[in-house]
Amino acid sequence: RCDGVPLYLEEATRAVLASGLLREEEFTWEAIGEALAVEIPSSVDAALAARFDGLGAARTSLDLAATIGREVSVPLLEAVSDESPRMLAAHLDAMVAAGLLRPLTGSAAGRRVGFKHALIRDAAYEAIPRRRRIALHARIAAALRSRFPEWAETQPELFALHLSGSGDSRAAVEFLRAAAARALHAGALDEATAHLEHAVRLLHALPPDEGTLRAELAIQVSLGGLYNARTWTDQATDRVCDRILELSRQLGDTPSRHFACWGKWAACWARGRIPESTAAAITMR
Repeated sequence: RCDGVPLYLEEATRAVLASGLLREEEFTWEAIGEALAVEIPSSVDAALAARFDGLGAARTSLDLAATIGREVSVPLLEAVSDESPRMLAAHLDAMVAAGLLRPLTGSAAGRRVGFKHALIRDAAYEAIPRRRRIALHARIAAALRSRFPEWAETQPELFALHLSGSGDSRAAVEFLRAAAARALHAGALDEATAHLEHAVRLLHALPPDEGTLRAELAIQVSLGGLYNARTWTDQATDRVCDRILELSRQLGDTPSRHFACWGKWAACWARGRIPESTAAAITMR
Protein backbone atom coordinates (compact mmCIF):
# COMPACT_ATOMS: atom_id res chain seq x y z
CA ARG A 1 0.00 0.00 0.00
CA CYS A 2 2.90 2.38 0.58
CA ASP A 3 3.39 2.85 -3.18
CA GLY A 4 6.77 4.44 -2.53
CA VAL A 5 5.40 7.16 -0.21
CA PRO A 6 7.45 7.27 3.03
CA LEU A 7 4.76 9.33 4.78
CA TYR A 8 2.26 6.48 4.36
CA LEU A 9 4.71 4.08 6.00
CA GLU A 10 5.06 6.52 8.90
CA GLU A 11 1.29 6.79 9.28
CA ALA A 12 0.75 3.03 9.06
CA THR A 13 3.44 2.46 11.69
CA ARG A 14 1.88 5.14 13.90
CA ALA A 15 -1.50 3.38 13.64
CA VAL A 16 0.02 0.04 14.67
CA LEU A 17 1.89 1.55 17.62
CA ALA A 18 -1.19 3.45 18.77
CA SER A 19 -3.29 0.28 18.71
CA GLY A 20 -1.79 -0.99 21.99
CA LEU A 21 -1.30 -4.44 20.45
CA LEU A 22 2.49 -4.26 20.52
CA ARG A 23 4.87 -4.44 23.44
CA GLU A 24 8.32 -2.89 23.23
CA GLU A 25 11.16 -5.25 24.09
CA GLU A 26 14.84 -4.40 24.36
CA PHE A 27 15.51 -4.60 20.64
CA THR A 28 12.13 -5.45 19.07
CA TRP A 29 8.38 -4.98 19.32
CA GLU A 30 6.33 -8.08 20.14
CA ALA A 31 2.65 -8.72 19.45
CA ILE A 32 0.44 -8.99 22.51
CA GLY A 33 -1.78 -12.07 22.34
CA GLU A 34 -2.09 -14.67 19.65
CA ALA A 35 -2.86 -12.41 16.71
CA LEU A 36 -2.19 -8.85 15.74
CA ALA A 37 -5.47 -7.37 14.49
CA VAL A 38 -5.24 -3.68 13.70
CA GLU A 39 -6.82 -1.66 10.93
CA ILE A 40 -4.18 -0.17 8.65
CA PRO A 41 -5.19 3.14 6.98
CA SER A 42 -6.14 2.61 3.33
CA SER A 43 -4.24 5.71 2.17
CA VAL A 44 -2.19 8.65 3.38
CA ASP A 45 -5.28 10.87 3.24
CA ALA A 46 -7.29 8.42 5.34
CA ALA A 47 -4.54 8.22 7.95
CA LEU A 48 -4.14 11.99 8.10
CA ALA A 49 -7.89 12.58 8.24
CA ALA A 50 -8.07 10.48 11.41
CA ARG A 51 -5.28 12.53 12.98
CA PHE A 52 -6.95 15.80 11.97
CA ASP A 53 -10.22 14.71 13.55
CA GLY A 54 -8.37 13.79 16.73
CA LEU A 55 -7.28 17.40 17.23
CA GLY A 56 -10.67 18.46 18.54
CA ALA A 57 -10.96 22.24 18.97
CA ALA A 58 -7.48 22.72 17.48
CA ARG A 59 -8.85 21.66 14.08
CA THR A 60 -9.97 25.23 13.31
CA SER A 61 -6.41 26.47 13.89
CA LEU A 62 -5.12 23.69 11.63
CA ASP A 63 -7.42 24.95 8.86
CA LEU A 64 -6.01 28.46 9.23
CA ALA A 65 -2.42 27.23 9.28
CA ALA A 66 -2.96 25.07 6.18
CA THR A 67 -4.52 28.02 4.34
CA ILE A 68 -1.55 30.25 5.19
CA GLY A 69 0.85 27.76 3.63
CA ARG A 70 3.59 25.19 4.22
CA GLU A 71 5.39 27.63 6.55
CA VAL A 72 3.25 29.64 8.96
CA SER A 73 4.04 32.95 10.62
CA VAL A 74 2.71 32.73 14.17
CA PRO A 75 2.04 36.52 14.35
CA LEU A 76 -0.02 36.25 11.15
CA LEU A 77 -1.86 33.23 12.53
CA GLU A 78 -2.63 35.18 15.71
CA ALA A 79 -3.91 38.10 13.62
CA VAL A 80 -6.45 35.97 11.74
CA SER A 81 -7.44 33.55 14.50
CA ASP A 82 -10.53 34.02 16.66
CA GLU A 83 -8.71 32.29 19.53
CA SER A 84 -6.81 34.05 22.30
CA PRO A 85 -3.01 33.91 22.02
CA ARG A 86 -2.91 31.44 24.93
CA MET A 87 -5.48 29.12 23.36
CA LEU A 88 -3.83 29.37 19.96
CA ALA A 89 -0.48 28.45 21.54
CA ALA A 90 -2.17 25.40 23.06
CA HIS A 91 -3.53 24.45 19.64
CA LEU A 92 -0.07 24.78 18.10
CA ASP A 93 1.39 22.62 20.86
CA ALA A 94 -1.28 19.99 20.15
CA MET A 95 -0.42 20.00 16.44
CA VAL A 96 3.29 19.70 17.20
CA ALA A 97 2.58 16.82 19.60
CA ALA A 98 0.49 15.13 16.91
CA GLY A 99 3.42 15.28 14.52
CA LEU A 100 1.71 17.65 12.10
CA LEU A 101 3.78 20.78 12.71
CA ARG A 102 7.32 21.52 13.81
CA PRO A 103 8.83 24.76 15.12
CA LEU A 104 11.13 26.58 12.69
CA THR A 105 14.24 28.24 14.04
CA GLY A 106 16.67 30.79 12.66
CA SER A 107 14.01 32.71 10.76
CA ALA A 108 14.52 36.42 10.29
CA ALA A 109 10.76 36.87 9.93
CA GLY A 110 10.01 35.98 13.55
CA ARG A 111 8.19 33.03 15.14
CA ARG A 112 7.27 30.42 12.57
CA VAL A 113 6.07 26.85 12.42
CA GLY A 114 6.01 24.53 9.45
CA PHE A 115 4.15 21.43 8.38
CA LYS A 116 6.37 18.38 8.78
CA HIS A 117 5.56 17.23 5.25
CA ALA A 118 4.05 18.96 2.22
CA LEU A 119 1.48 16.16 1.93
CA ILE A 120 0.22 16.93 5.44
CA ARG A 121 -0.39 20.56 4.54
CA ASP A 122 -2.00 19.62 1.21
CA ALA A 123 -4.32 17.06 2.84
CA ALA A 124 -5.38 19.55 5.53
CA TYR A 125 -5.98 22.27 2.94
CA GLU A 126 -7.97 20.05 0.57
CA ALA A 127 -10.18 18.92 3.46
CA ILE A 128 -11.44 22.48 3.96
CA PRO A 129 -14.73 23.15 2.12
CA ARG A 130 -14.18 25.45 -0.87
CA ARG A 131 -16.40 28.27 0.41
CA ARG A 132 -14.59 28.26 3.76
CA ARG A 133 -11.20 28.25 1.99
CA ILE A 134 -12.16 31.38 0.05
CA ALA A 135 -13.28 33.09 3.26
CA LEU A 136 -10.06 32.14 5.05
CA HIS A 137 -7.93 33.43 2.18
CA ALA A 138 -9.88 36.71 2.26
CA ARG A 139 -9.33 37.04 6.00
CA ILE A 140 -5.60 36.39 5.63
CA ALA A 141 -5.29 38.83 2.71
CA ALA A 142 -7.03 41.55 4.74
CA ALA A 143 -4.72 40.92 7.71
CA LEU A 144 -1.65 41.09 5.50
CA ARG A 145 -2.71 44.46 4.09
CA SER A 146 -3.73 45.98 7.42
CA ARG A 147 -1.25 44.43 9.88
CA PHE A 148 1.79 43.51 7.78
CA PRO A 149 1.96 45.92 4.82
CA GLU A 150 5.77 45.93 4.95
CA TRP A 151 5.75 42.27 3.88
CA ALA A 152 4.55 43.36 0.44
CA GLU A 153 8.15 44.34 -0.31
CA THR A 154 9.72 41.09 0.82
CA GLN A 155 6.95 38.52 0.27
CA PRO A 156 4.71 39.76 -2.56
CA GLU A 157 4.03 36.16 -3.57
CA LEU A 158 2.34 35.61 -0.17
CA PHE A 159 -0.07 38.49 -0.86
CA ALA A 160 -0.70 37.09 -4.35
CA LEU A 161 -1.46 33.62 -2.96
CA HIS A 162 -4.19 34.83 -0.63
CA LEU A 163 -5.64 37.46 -2.95
CA SER A 164 -6.01 34.90 -5.73
CA GLY A 165 -7.41 32.37 -3.25
CA SER A 166 -10.01 34.90 -2.14
CA GLY A 167 -11.04 35.62 -5.74
CA ASP A 168 -9.34 39.03 -6.11
CA SER A 169 -7.38 38.06 -9.20
CA ARG A 170 -6.65 41.60 -10.43
CA ALA A 171 -4.90 42.54 -7.21
CA ALA A 172 -3.11 39.19 -7.15
CA VAL A 173 -1.70 39.84 -10.63
CA GLU A 174 0.01 43.03 -9.48
CA PHE A 175 1.66 41.23 -6.57
CA LEU A 176 2.75 38.42 -8.90
CA ARG A 177 4.40 40.98 -11.14
CA ALA A 178 6.17 42.41 -8.10
CA ALA A 179 7.26 38.91 -7.08
CA ALA A 180 8.59 38.28 -10.59
CA ALA A 181 10.56 41.54 -10.53
CA ARG A 182 12.04 40.61 -7.17
CA ALA A 183 12.99 37.13 -8.40
CA LEU A 184 14.50 38.57 -11.56
CA HIS A 185 16.59 41.00 -9.51
CA ALA A 186 17.96 37.98 -7.61
CA GLY A 187 18.74 36.18 -10.88
CA ALA A 188 16.04 33.52 -10.32
CA LEU A 189 14.76 33.35 -13.90
CA ASP A 190 12.69 30.20 -13.46
CA GLU A 191 10.95 31.62 -10.39
CA ALA A 192 10.23 34.91 -12.17
CA THR A 193 8.84 33.00 -15.14
CA ALA A 194 6.57 30.91 -12.89
CA HIS A 195 5.13 34.03 -11.24
CA LEU A 196 4.36 35.66 -14.60
CA GLU A 197 2.84 32.48 -16.04
CA HIS A 198 0.59 32.29 -12.97
CA ALA A 199 -0.43 35.92 -13.55
CA VAL A 200 -1.37 35.13 -17.16
CA ARG A 201 -3.55 32.21 -16.02
CA LEU A 202 -5.38 34.49 -13.60
CA LEU A 203 -5.94 37.11 -16.31
CA HIS A 204 -7.34 34.51 -18.71
CA ALA A 205 -10.07 33.78 -16.16
CA LEU A 206 -11.17 37.45 -16.15
CA PRO A 207 -13.45 39.22 -18.66
CA PRO A 208 -11.27 40.27 -21.64
CA ASP A 209 -11.74 44.03 -21.30
CA GLU A 210 -9.09 46.51 -22.40
CA GLY A 211 -7.49 46.74 -18.96
CA THR A 212 -7.13 42.97 -18.74
CA LEU A 213 -5.69 42.72 -22.25
CA ARG A 214 -3.17 45.51 -21.64
CA ALA A 215 -2.07 43.91 -18.39
CA GLU A 216 -1.61 40.58 -20.18
CA LEU A 217 0.31 42.24 -23.01
CA ALA A 218 2.79 43.77 -20.58
CA ILE A 219 3.27 40.42 -18.85
CA GLN A 220 3.63 38.53 -22.13
CA VAL A 221 6.35 40.97 -23.23
CA SER A 222 8.18 40.29 -19.95
CA LEU A 223 7.76 36.55 -20.48
CA GLY A 224 9.14 36.87 -24.00
CA GLY A 225 12.27 38.48 -22.62
CA LEU A 226 12.64 35.73 -20.00
CA TYR A 227 12.16 32.93 -22.54
CA ASN A 228 14.71 34.54 -24.84
CA ALA A 229 17.18 34.88 -21.98
CA ARG A 230 16.77 31.19 -21.22
CA THR A 231 17.08 29.85 -24.76
CA TRP A 232 16.14 30.89 -28.27
CA THR A 233 15.02 27.38 -29.17
CA ASP A 234 12.26 27.02 -26.56
CA GLN A 235 8.90 26.60 -28.30
CA ALA A 236 7.39 28.73 -25.54
CA THR A 237 9.08 31.67 -27.30
CA ASP A 238 6.94 31.04 -30.38
CA ARG A 239 3.75 30.82 -28.34
CA VAL A 240 4.38 34.00 -26.37
CA CYS A 241 5.39 35.96 -29.49
CA ASP A 242 2.23 34.82 -31.28
CA ARG A 243 0.14 35.95 -28.31
CA ILE A 244 1.94 39.32 -28.20
CA LEU A 245 1.22 39.79 -31.92
CA GLU A 246 -2.45 38.98 -31.34
CA LEU A 247 -2.79 41.38 -28.41
CA SER A 248 -0.76 44.17 -30.03
CA ARG A 249 -3.03 44.09 -33.09
CA GLN A 250 -6.14 44.27 -30.90
CA LEU A 251 -4.74 47.15 -28.86
CA GLY A 252 -2.81 48.95 -31.59
CA ASP A 253 0.48 48.63 -29.72
CA THR A 254 3.22 49.00 -32.36
CA PRO A 255 6.28 48.68 -30.07
CA SER A 256 5.00 45.38 -28.69
CA ARG A 257 4.31 44.12 -32.22
CA HIS A 258 7.90 44.94 -33.23
CA PHE A 259 9.19 43.15 -30.12
CA ALA A 260 7.22 40.01 -31.03
CA CYS A 261 8.38 40.08 -34.65
CA TRP A 262 11.99 40.46 -33.51
CA GLY A 263 11.53 37.56 -31.09
CA LYS A 264 10.12 35.32 -33.82
CA TRP A 265 12.96 36.31 -36.18
CA ALA A 266 15.61 35.49 -33.55
CA ALA A 267 13.99 32.19 -32.55
CA CYS A 268 13.59 31.01 -36.14
CA TRP A 269 17.11 32.11 -37.05
CA ALA A 270 18.58 30.25 -34.05
CA ARG A 271 16.85 27.05 -35.21
CA GLY A 272 18.02 27.41 -38.79
CA ARG A 273 14.52 28.17 -40.11
CA ILE A 274 15.81 30.88 -42.42
CA PRO A 275 12.67 31.42 -44.61
CA GLU A 276 10.54 31.91 -41.50
CA SER A 277 13.09 34.25 -39.92
CA THR A 278 13.18 36.27 -43.14
CA ALA A 279 9.39 36.55 -43.16
CA ALA A 280 9.42 37.72 -39.54
CA ALA A 281 12.09 40.32 -40.37
CA ILE A 282 10.01 41.67 -43.26
CA THR A 283 7.04 42.26 -40.92
CA MET A 284 9.24 44.56 -38.79
CA ARG A 285 9.47 47.11 -41.61
